[in-house]
Amino acid sequence: MCDVAAQRGPCLFMCMFAGVQVPTDIEAIKKPGCWLLAETDKAFSPEQVAETKAALARKPKLAVEYHEYPGTVHGFAVRGSDADERVVAARVDALEKAAAFFKRVLA
Repeated sequence: MCDVAAQRGPCLFMCMFAGVQVPTDIEAIKKPGCWLLAETDKAFSPEQVAETKAALARKPKLAVEYHEYPGTVHGFAVRGSDADERVVAARVDALEKAAAFFKRVLA
């Protein structure tokens, strides 16, 4: 079980997915969440993304948002290359989306 299932705090913010057990951890989610998704992520496959979205869609009262970043790989929001303009733009957008999410959910 990873921190997703522990759900410490008032909401979930996901940009690193190592250790997430799909569907078990996802089905246990009971708090609003913001998911930042790289196009290519060995820790969170396209199949796992689809399964996650399907599981959370079955909880219509749960506020969930997804932001997908084409041309990015696992870790782009934390340790992506500053030499790649697309990665830098994705990182900036991800931080803006995160700040907006926290302002909305924690207000």
